[in-house]
Amino acid sequence: MAEKALTAVIQEAYVSGISTRSVYDLVKAMGMSGISKSQMSRLCIKVQASAASGGLLNQRQIQAVENLWQILRSFSTEFSMVVFVDTVLLPQEMDAYFNGADDLPLMESVLEFRDSHAAIAKSSKAGGEEAAKERPFVSQRLWSIFFVIQAIYGRTALLLTNSLKEERYINWRSDGRCDQLLRAVLPANAADHLGSSQRLECGTRGRPSSPRSTKPRVPVAGSYPLPRAAQMRYNLHAPLWWWKA
Repeated sequence: MAEKALTAVIQEAYVSGISTRSVYDLVKAMGMSGISKSQMSRLCIKVQASAASGGLLNQRQIQAVENLWQILRSFSTEFSMVVFVDTVLLPQEMDAYFNGADDLPLMESVLEFRDSHAAIAKSSKAGGEEAAKERPFVSQRLWSIFFVIQAIYGRTALLLTNSLKEERYINWRSDGRCDQLLRAVLPANAADHLGSSQRLECGTRGRPSSPRSTKPRVPVAGSYPLPRAAQMRYNLHAPLWWWKA
């Protein structure tokens, strides 16, 4: 009877996301003895695998997915102006603003990112630090996607900070770290398309290049140049934004 009570306590605590060490302390506080930390760990594993706990674990897994989704919605809110500006403005227009060639009132909405700590504060406010406790209850694939999305939000905000500092647009589509993150969860051809179809029409790091060549553009493997109208429509619905909540 005591063993069943102990199993029930550990099961309920485990599926609630309480650490093994905390469960061990809880058992001791309840006056139950005769179980070591290693036995506690084995019992937690057994609880996870047992058919009896399947219903509770499934509920906890569903709750974990819902919690991560709410955190992503908070990220979407906190970084909404980063998304909006990059959605409605062409890279060339943003570059003209950063180098002082054009005055775009819309860009005032992202001036808060002059502060290098702004992105960190927004990530924390969105609940990024709270997400870690959900990791044991979701698949590796789902956690990877969540990690990449929050990392892309933070990275693009950091690039805005650097753009304001260096007075030139640093395009996230040409950024090596963004490319690395996207390739972790997207097929290679999709990641290639993001980098090639929307790259700023200047140097890969945002520096003006030599005058445009008169030679016809050679299509990237598996893709074709879009008419300007179609290209602009594509820009308006470009990723980072396909996962926007």
